[in-house]
Amino acid sequence: MARLVGHLCKVTGNLDRTNMSARISIVTPVFNGARYIAACIENVAGQTVDGLEHIVVDGGSTDGTVAILESLKALYPHLRYISEKDNGQSDAMNKGIRLASSDLIGILNADDFYEPSAIREAVEFLESNPSIDFVAGDCNLRDKNDVITHVNRPSDLRPESILLGSEYAEYPVNPSAYFYRKCVHNAVGDYLDSEQYAMDICFLYSCFAKVKTAYLRRLWGNFRHLPGTKTVQNQADAPRMMRSLRWRYIRKLPLARRLPLSARAFFWNARLSYWRLAKTLNRRGSA
Repeated sequence: MARLVGHLCKVTGNLDRTNMSARISIVTPVFNGARYIAACIENVAGQTVDGLEHIVVDGGSTDGTVAILESLKALYPHLRYISEKDNGQSDAMNKGIRLASSDLIGILNADDFYEPSAIREAVEFLESNPSIDFVAGDCNLRDKNDVITHVNRPSDLRPESILLGSEYAEYPVNPSAYFYRKCVHNAVGDYLDSEQYAMDICFLYSCFAKVKTAYLRRLWGNFRHLPGTKTVQNQADAPRMMRSLRWRYIRKLPLARRLPLSARAFFWNARLSYWRLAKTLNRRGSA
């Protein structure tokens, strides 16, 4: 039944709707994002898809973000925004999702951007495959100079693979490259306010375990690693945190799935440690 929950729910919201016929709602959380918010809005507006709604949830910015939003709202009828103090990024995303008038959701951070056909391809896929609740594509990782440093290809979304770590199977590193049905949250819950750094990872782990997913080898997203962002600030601690999160979700699985996965994780990590040690020794030997 969990696989079908995204299709059994009635879409609701708590404000008047300006686009009741939206095919997809894009939610952008932002706080003091004046540097990027206009480009973000224009990137969404330039997508080759009909029936688009863009909801920007501002956390009470003081850098001119709200003035930019107000001026762009007159240009783009599909744009809606609210500005008020919140409890962080998770709270902002949850607010935006509750306001969404569509059953299809995309999350786009203000400093990231979509490829031109990303939303249209995702909408067409989800509309043509009603049994699929979540779809991911490929994502460019870009450095501070906007140079592509890696292409994230999360081709294996089974929990038995994802929970072994990114060296075994890449997870979707950024929401600019995945889309899902709004009522998936009835199965996995809201984004966690207690996880201001890893809220999207917690959502993904729950999602892969409870709803039907798909991967398309299409380039959809662009994720910027920028100085001062949470991703960069927490980069050194990320491996330890990810290991802790993976084991937390492994322990939540039913015993029949948990035991074999725990064994696979143990042996995979042992092999990985051996490879890393061998690589280090080879470098020292050749020095």
